[in-house]
Amino acid sequence: MADMRHAAAHREMLLPSVLVRESEADKKSDAEISEILNREEPDFYDGLSEGAREILEPHRIWLWRMNQLETIASNVVIVQKQKGGYIRSPVDSVDYDLGMLTAIMDAFFVVLFKKRAG
Repeated sequence: MADMRHAAAHREMLLPSVLVRESEADKKSDAEISEILNREEPDFYDGLSEGAREILEPHRIWLWRMNQLETIASNVVIVQKQKGGYIRSPVDSVDYDLGMLTAIMDAFFVVLFKKRAG
Protein backbone atom coordinates (compact mmCIF):
# COMPACT_ATOMS: atom_id res chain seq x y z
CA MET A 1 0.00 0.00 0.00
CA ALA A 2 2.89 2.33 0.78
CA ASP A 3 4.31 1.81 -2.72
CA MET A 4 1.02 2.87 -4.29
CA ARG A 5 0.44 5.78 -1.89
CA HIS A 6 3.98 7.08 -2.26
CA ALA A 7 3.74 7.00 -6.05
CA ALA A 8 0.37 8.76 -6.03
CA ALA A 9 1.63 11.43 -3.65
CA HIS A 10 5.03 12.13 -5.16
CA ARG A 11 5.06 10.83 -8.73
CA GLU A 12 2.57 9.60 -11.24
CA MET A 13 0.05 6.98 -10.19
CA LEU A 14 0.87 3.35 -10.88
CA LEU A 15 -1.62 2.28 -13.50
CA PRO A 16 -2.07 -1.09 -15.19
CA SER A 17 -0.06 -1.45 -18.38
CA VAL A 18 1.22 -4.06 -20.81
CA LEU A 19 4.62 -5.70 -20.37
CA VAL A 20 6.31 -6.26 -23.74
CA ARG A 21 9.66 -7.29 -25.21
CA GLU A 22 11.31 -6.79 -28.56
CA SER A 23 10.70 -9.27 -31.34
CA GLU A 24 12.80 -10.00 -34.41
CA ALA A 25 10.38 -8.07 -36.65
CA ASP A 26 10.65 -4.78 -34.79
CA LYS A 27 14.47 -4.74 -35.18
CA LYS A 28 14.14 -3.88 -38.88
CA SER A 29 15.57 -0.61 -40.16
CA ASP A 30 13.36 2.39 -40.90
CA ALA A 31 13.88 1.85 -44.63
CA GLU A 32 12.74 -1.78 -44.40
CA ILE A 33 9.66 -0.81 -42.42
CA SER A 34 8.88 1.98 -44.87
CA GLU A 35 8.92 -0.55 -47.71
CA ILE A 36 6.59 -2.85 -45.75
CA LEU A 37 4.18 0.03 -45.09
CA ASN A 38 4.22 1.00 -48.78
CA ARG A 39 3.38 -2.59 -49.76
CA GLU A 40 0.67 -3.00 -47.11
CA GLU A 41 -1.06 0.35 -47.70
CA PRO A 42 -0.14 1.81 -51.09
CA ASP A 43 -3.35 3.87 -51.26
CA PHE A 44 -2.40 5.75 -48.09
CA TYR A 45 0.68 7.25 -49.73
CA ASP A 46 -0.87 8.03 -53.12
CA GLY A 47 -2.53 11.28 -52.07
CA LEU A 48 0.22 12.57 -49.78
CA SER A 49 2.57 15.41 -50.60
CA GLU A 50 6.28 14.89 -49.92
CA GLY A 51 6.05 17.20 -46.89
CA ALA A 52 3.13 15.27 -45.40
CA ARG A 53 4.95 12.00 -45.99
CA GLU A 54 8.05 13.30 -44.16
CA ILE A 55 5.88 14.25 -41.20
CA LEU A 56 3.80 11.05 -41.06
CA GLU A 57 6.39 8.43 -41.96
CA PRO A 58 8.38 8.45 -38.68
CA HIS A 59 5.17 8.11 -36.67
CA ARG A 60 3.87 5.28 -38.84
CA ILE A 61 7.21 3.48 -38.51
CA TRP A 62 7.09 3.89 -34.72
CA LEU A 63 3.52 2.53 -34.62
CA TRP A 64 4.51 -0.44 -36.77
CA ARG A 65 7.39 -1.22 -34.39
CA MET A 66 5.11 -0.96 -31.35
CA ASN A 67 2.63 -3.36 -32.97
CA GLN A 68 5.43 -5.89 -33.50
CA LEU A 69 6.43 -6.05 -29.83
CA GLU A 70 5.72 -9.36 -28.14
CA THR A 71 3.29 -9.14 -25.22
CA ILE A 72 4.58 -10.94 -22.14
CA ALA A 73 1.77 -9.92 -19.78
CA SER A 74 -1.19 -7.63 -20.09
CA ASN A 75 -2.82 -5.67 -17.31
CA VAL A 76 0.06 -5.55 -14.82
CA VAL A 77 1.23 -2.89 -12.38
CA ILE A 78 4.97 -2.28 -12.54
CA VAL A 79 6.38 -0.90 -9.29
CA GLN A 80 9.86 0.57 -9.64
CA LYS A 81 11.89 1.21 -6.52
CA GLN A 82 15.38 2.56 -5.92
CA LYS A 83 16.73 -0.96 -5.62
CA GLY A 84 14.82 -3.02 -8.18
CA GLY A 85 11.08 -3.32 -8.18
CA TYR A 86 8.36 -5.84 -8.83
CA ILE A 87 5.31 -6.59 -10.96
CA ARG A 88 1.88 -7.39 -9.63
CA SER A 89 -1.64 -7.90 -10.88
CA PRO A 90 -3.86 -4.83 -10.49
CA VAL A 91 -6.70 -6.95 -9.08
CA ASP A 92 -4.37 -8.46 -6.48
CA SER A 93 -3.02 -4.99 -5.87
CA VAL A 94 -6.45 -3.53 -5.12
CA ASP A 95 -7.40 -6.54 -2.99
CA TYR A 96 -4.15 -6.27 -1.00
CA ASP A 97 -4.47 -2.50 -0.60
CA LEU A 98 -8.08 -2.76 0.58
CA GLY A 99 -7.09 -5.46 3.05
CA MET A 100 -4.33 -3.25 4.44
CA LEU A 101 -6.68 -0.25 4.63
CA THR A 102 -9.27 -2.35 6.46
CA ALA A 103 -6.62 -3.52 8.96
CA ILE A 104 -5.53 0.08 9.60
CA MET A 105 -9.14 1.21 10.08
CA ASP A 106 -9.81 -1.76 12.40
CA ALA A 107 -6.80 -0.84 14.53
CA PHE A 108 -7.92 2.81 14.63
CA PHE A 109 -11.46 1.91 15.72
CA VAL A 110 -10.22 -0.51 18.38
CA VAL A 111 -8.06 2.21 19.91
CA LEU A 112 -10.82 4.82 19.56
CA PHE A 113 -13.54 2.70 21.19
CA LYS A 114 -11.26 1.37 23.94
CA LYS A 115 -10.66 4.94 25.07
CA ARG A 116 -14.40 5.69 25.05
CA ALA A 117 -15.38 2.48 26.83
CA GLY A 118 -12.70 2.78 29.48
